[in-house]
Amino acid sequence: VSTAMGGVGVGGGQPDIDARVAIAQCQDGNYAAGIPTLQRELRNNKVPVPAP
Repeated sequence: VSTAMGGVGVGGGQPDIDARVAIAQCQDGNYAAGIPTLQRELRNNKVPVPAP
């Protein structure tokens, strides 16, 4: 299920606040702050993290 922030939610839910902040940081060009959080969220949800 796609969410308004461009992420994928489980059961129609939205990404948690950490992921939403990380997405906003990346959209603002602050990749160094956003990417580690997004990688952690992927790992927590057992999604393979792409190579850099």
